[in-house]
Amino acid sequence: MAGTVSISLTEPIYYYKAGEFTAGPGWVHKTMRHDRDFQIILGVRGKISISIDGEPVDILPGECVLLRPGATIGGGGPARGPIDFYWVHFFAAWRESIIFQKSSVILRPNVTVDFDKIRHREFITELNNVSMLPDKFRLNQQARAFLLFGQLLDVSNSYRYSQRESDFMTGALLVELSHQYLSGLAEKKRDESALTARICEWIRSHMSADLTVGSVAGHFAMNSDYLSRLFRRELGTNLRSYLLDMRLETAKVLLMQTDIPIARVARNSFFNDERNFMKLFKRRTGVTPTQYREGFSHTHLNNPLIDPSIPVPQEVEAMFETRSRRQSVS
Repeated sequence: MAGTVSISLTEPIYYYKAGEFTAGPGWVHKTMRHDRDFQIILGVRGKISISIDGEPVDILPGECVLLRPGATIGGGGPARGPIDFYWVHFFAAWRESIIFQKSSVILRPNVTVDFDKIRHREFITELNNVSMLPDKFRLNQQARAFLLFGQLLDVSNSYRYSQRESDFMTGALLVELSHQYLSGLAEKKRDESALTARICEWIRSHMSADLTVGSVAGHFAMNSDYLSRLFRRELGTNLRSYLLDMRLETAKVLLMQTDIPIARVARNSFFNDERNFMKLFKRRTGVTPTQYREGFSHTHLNNPLIDPSIPVPQEVEAMFETRSRRQSVS
């Protein structure tokens, strides 16, 4: 199970069947294959263990699972206690046409929606005609979804002169579920952005030659791989490269604004090895540290200020402050 689908709201959505299923301990879902219909399962009580195309999936209360056309659902193991879930089958036009990148939703072809619009409670015309749902997600307002499911069951089990009301109710349910999914992503992105900013500030104030991806992750009680993926999503680079970039940016400032020897530049830029520093510097910039310094030889003495985001050691900051006072007196 992986991915997100875009279900059309402009083409007809056809309700097929729905219900609320309850069972006791020991229940096992029977094997069924979907043809052209979707199925949505919304957990209400207990842990529902199923398999989708042979992959085990557990559905907890408040979790929503979408089964696509062609999927096979089966039992994932007997229920350990009472279970309760809503389910609905429907037909709809769809495509796997959505990807998420950094802080936006990108729809093919070339339609981009910023999550800030969702956070600012703006209507999003680009998404007006689609319901976007992943294979599995957690609702952030379960009561609203439960209410719509209840209304759908009431309508579908009552006489109506037109069968379309059930179709429209299914569409309304899809919009609600999509709204909760996108709202959850928007909030998660805001939280992740705040977390990334906090980690960057901690790195700046704790930069050392021994600082590694593992030590940063350990300080924040996070998985190293997840932390690197978070940095890539938010900043476009993994954490290892970010740490190296910070060291190199520090070196550039020292080369431009001081005359200290290259060996000391390496040490004050948090590199343990001067030779490794020179190799990495040339690989990233295309020139040696000496060539880089010579390129700024006519400007660095007139610019004693330092970028506050660069993690310069205290002894170097003191040197800049001394130079700044001297220049202000002269």
